[in-house]
Amino acid sequence: MTVAAVLAMILLGTIIQHNQALSYATFLNSAPQKVILYNARHRPVKTVYLIGDQRKKTTTGIQGTLVVANKVRPDSDYRNLRPVRYTDSRSAGMVVIETKPTMRFYYPERTGKLTYNGRCTVAGHPDVRYFSWQNISGGVTK
Repeated sequence: MTVAAVLAMILLGTIIQHNQALSYATFLNSAPQKVILYNARHRPVKTVYLIGDQRKKTTTGIQGTLVVANKVRPDSDYRNLRPVRYTDSRSAGMVVIETKPTMRFYYPERTGKLTYNGRCTVAGHPDVRYFSWQNISGGVTK
């Protein structure tokens, strides 16, 4: 009876973990994220690095802070950058990073599989249309 109860709990835990929706914010605190922004012809416009600072789950998604850098730097340099807020809402189908200008990354489908590239917009930069999100090695700590 005890063995059956333990197996049932393991099975339930596996099912719950498997059905949890991944979000882009899931990766922010694990390693720096290299994000390449592209124009309509899929030519690179700009590259930024996102490094997660703090995050918390809410009923509407994940909210937190991160720092945005233009190049990979030593760990100590990230502490000198000003954190900005972000909201990762799978139900709304987008990640909004409140930089100046605001960046919006759209999920391919609200219920679809998470992909590392897709559509995006950057306020004030109509040439930016697409992004490529890449996890890079070298665990930066804040």
